[in-house]
Amino acid sequence: MALHPDSIRRILIALIEQAQSDLQKKGLIRKDQAISPLVFGTSANEIDAFAVDEATLGFDSLSRLELISSVNRFFQLSQTGAEDYLLLNPSIGRWVETVSQHATLVDEGQTYGFATSGTAGPVSIHLHPLQRLEAEVDALRTGPLNGFACPSRIIALVPPHHIFGFLFTCLLPSMIGADVIDLHRHAPSALARMGQPGDLVIGTPFSWQSVAAAGMAISRGLHGITSGGPSTDETWLRQGPGRPEKMTEIYGATETGGIGSRQAQEAPFSLLEHLAAVDSDIVRAADADQASLPIQDRIVWTADRQFRLGGRFDQVVQVAGVNVLPAQVAACIGEVTGVADVAVRPGNDRLKGFVVAKREVEDLQALEVKIRDHVRMRLPAPARPGTLTFGAALPRNVMGKPCDWAEPEETRSADVPYVAS
Repeated sequence: MALHPDSIRRILIALIEQAQSDLQKKGLIRKDQAISPLVFGTSANEIDAFAVDEATLGFDSLSRLELISSVNRFFQLSQTGAEDYLLLNPSIGRWVETVSQHATLVDEGQTYGFATSGTAGPVSIHLHPLQRLEAEVDALRTGPLNGFACPSRIIALVPPHHIFGFLFTCLLPSMIGADVIDLHRHAPSALARMGQPGDLVIGTPFSWQSVAAAGMAISRGLHGITSGGPSTDETWLRQGPGRPEKMTEIYGATETGGIGSRQAQEAPFSLLEHLAAVDSDIVRAADADQASLPIQDRIVWTADRQFRLGGRFDQVVQVAGVNVLPAQVAACIGEVTGVADVAVRPGNDRLKGFVVAKREVEDLQALEVKIRDHVRMRLPAPARPGTLTFGAALPRNVMGKPCDWAEPEETRSADVPYVAS
């Protein structure tokens, strides 16, 4: 199943936006070159005319090569050698054509490479053949989406280049002929203005929380999909503004794709139909070798093909749908001159940090500014602590073990958490 050119264009824009974000951190791109505001209210033809060069989007010869590598990794253009044409034809429109031609040549042999967020360790690329992705979408259609009228519109509150967004806002629309309304760069209130009865709305727990916090009534008859992070009590509330009439949660990861689904907070997850349980492992039923999927959570089976999550094997937490390793964040803060010790834990809606300053530090406010500047340059927004607490020693309980601490409201960061693009 070939992707629609609109989906390819959306993915390219997201990859460009991601690359520009790195350039902005290094001071190598002007604000007026950022693609996000440039595509607002702009037609596809106008977007296709944008040159991927230094004058238009801020890519010099070196950064353009890095961007091309990113595009190649996602679409696996090296299967046909099509990545060479990206350098020869540096415009978004020609890149859309190149990717489309590549997809035609490889047909069902197409493979996509999805990157992990990088907040739980080094960024890694996980390859998923198109046939596997199509099998997953078919399993979603016959499983959690079965009985829901085939939507003519899918609203995206998530970016398209992560596997969750790709499956629901690129591949699914191509398979059922639905239009895509991309709102992931818009304010949360946009769903109230643009949503229509019968829309399938794709979001994360954080984006659904943001829609509800906007306080505006959305159209009746919306079916919400949530993934990219553990759902919360608020995710499942059906009363009040910003609440869809129906919600489905998909459990999965970049490494594995979707694993299970449920439609109530207290319910166990049901294993998706394209998967099978073999002993204590989960495998793809159609794969000859039936290698177990690298699932990062403990699976507790409650019945045939039904399970609950027993917690992660590692110490990763999720903020705004993004995996974050608190120990890695603490190590980053510890690099700042003047910091003697630091602890990082999950807070109310973001991470929180507790900092012990070195004895010679007299101005804690100046130290906090240094810390925030440092993490802003080194970490994506979901990994930046929302609050910082300073004390003479890290909090410990009566047994001498590390313990939690209250978040000081007055030091809450002005950074706004977001779903990483």
